[in-house]
Amino acid sequence: MTASLKPREASVRRAASMRFCSGVSTGLATGLGLPVILVVGLRLGCLNHALLTAESILARGTSLAAWVANQVDPGLERREENLHTLASLLPAPCLGLVPWLADPTPAEVAGYLAIETLERVLNP
Repeated sequence: MTASLKPREASVRRAASMRFCSGVSTGLATGLGLPVILVVGLRLGCLNHALLTAESILARGTSLAAWVANQVDPGLERREENLHTLASLLPAPCLGLVPWLADPTPAEVAGYLAIETLERVLNP
């Protein structure tokens, strides 16, 4: 049945059937040839988690297009220090900081992102 699918559809099915690990598809972006936007949940341990995730993305030969800081812990101490460290160590630009929001909507979240930065990265 896969042979009768268009190449793009076959890629989507193949990629969708791959396992998920640590909240990140281990092959979806690579299978589709798409870059990744890493969302970093700002909380204790986020530096280690973000750096290991970025390393894993790059090790698979996938492009890390950008990252987004997401304030999931409203009481996080040293937030600014963490943001500075992430910005200096992650090999991609930051699209923005989404503050802790009690009941966010997609439009509200989008208002915190620098879409022009993403467009510049994806369309050099």
